[in-house]
Amino acid sequence: MSSESITTAIILITVLISAGIFFSAFIPAIMDSSSTQIESASLESERLLTDMTVTMTHAKDGEGVAYIRLKNSGILRLSTASLEQSDVFAGTVSDFERLEYQKSGELGNGRWRYEIISPDAPNDYLDRKETLLITLKSTKLPNAGGSAYFRTVLSNGYEITKLFEVLENV
Repeated sequence: MSSESITTAIILITVLISAGIFFSAFIPAIMDSSSTQIESASLESERLLTDMTVTMTHAKDGEGVAYIRLKNSGILRLSTASLEQSDVFAGTVSDFERLEYQKSGELGNGRWRYEIISPDAPNDYLDRKETLLITLKSTKLPNAGGSAYFRTVLSNGYEITKLFEVLENV
């Protein structure tokens, strides 16, 4: 009788230790997996709430300078920090380059900057219905009559692409 009790106790202790090891190994993995799924869903939600409309494009013939106005027509407001992390490309469809962000000073070649045009008090966000003016400079922009290519990818993955004709300066 006592040998059966000892065997049962050993089996019970082994089962409890095994259950403890199982939970300590798999629960953190399950929690990491769910937090990754939550983060992924949050990023997708942010992308869906973002919408930008190109309202105006203009390029100066022979100067390699272009101006693009984007209206924030989405629900989400975008921070200036996230705008500065955007990828901006310009040139022609077959020959373009990625431009670097430049905060101030005379705009250098292969660089871009932005200005938030808002009738309200300025803040560190591109709020809904505000306009973003992107100024860029690139030797890859075509001369008059050519089609300029502009593309930006915001830090949340939202993409904007626009082809526009470079007109002669009048």
